[in-house]
Amino acid sequence: MSPKETTDKTLAMKNYLILSFSICLFVCSIPTIAQQKYKMGQIEIVSEISDVPTLKSFACSMEHARQIAINNGFPMTERMTLHISQKRGIDKMIMVADRPGTIQLYYPDERAFNDKIHSHNTNTYGICHQIGHMIIGQLLGDTDDLSIFVMEGWAHL
Repeated sequence: MSPKETTDKTLAMKNYLILSFSICLFVCSIPTIAQQKYKMGQIEIVSEISDVPTLKSFACSMEHARQIAINNGFPMTERMTLHISQKRGIDKMIMVADRPGTIQLYYPDERAFNDKIHSHNTNTYGICHQIGHMIIGQLLGDTDDLSIFVMEGWAHL
C-alpha cells in the first residue's frame, strides 16, 4: 500500500470516527421525557403528563366503561393500559385502540392536552369510544371486511 493510500484510509477512518462520535453525542443530548405510571385497579396509565387528577379521571373513565361492558356480557380484557404521549407533526389529539386492552392517546403539544374545555371531554368520550372498538374486535375477530362506518357506528354506541 502506498503512503498516499495509507493517508487516505487514515483520513477516512478519522472522519468516520468523528462523525460517529458526533452522532452519539447528539443522540445522548436529546432530552427524554420521564414516563409517569398511574395505577387504579385493573387500569394502568403510562404518561408523559404528570397531572395526577387528570390521570385519575382517565383511569376512572376506563374502569367504569370496562365494568359496563363486562356487566352487559361483552368480552373485555382483564387489564387495560392507556399510553399518553406527545407526537410531533399532528395538529389535534388522536386516540386509537391498537391492540386488545391498550389505548394510545397522542397529543400535539401541552396546550392542546391542557385545554380543559375541549380535551378532557373529548378524551373521556374517546376512551369509551376506543373500548367500543375493543369490544367489536373481540366479538368479531377479523373486522377488515367491515366498512369504517360500521366500525365507527358500533364504537359510538
